[in-house]
Amino acid sequence: MKNENLIHLKFDYEEAILSKKDILYVEKSLMTSAVRMKEYLSLRVEELKKRLNLHRKAKELITSIKRIQKNIPEVEFPGISKKKENEEPEIKKKKYDDSVGFQLQEIQKKLDALQR
Repeated sequence: MKNENLIHLKFDYEEAILSKKDILYVEKSLMTSAVRMKEYLSLRVEELKKRLNLHRKAKELITSIKRIQKNIPEVEFPGISKKKENEEPEIKKKKYDDSVGFQLQEIQKKLDALQR
């Protein structure tokens, strides 16, 4: 204690009261923030539990749907062909292209048609 340099500050009474109020307000806001953080964390844990439960139920539903589909007999209708599972659907080509290059070509064709 002998070797330490002590610094003393002198406050007016009003400044001291104001400083104490500020410190108490900061402490109060920190306490309320801590309470809100605890509430948030508990709500977040509850949300994750519910999400996990929903995910499990969705998996159970998918497996039960697949099981039911296996047990249902397949019905064939005349005139309607069944698509093969490995067959990829046909991709129809667009008649209209959204690209800028295509649009420029179309405009050029229209200009050429007007010049003739």
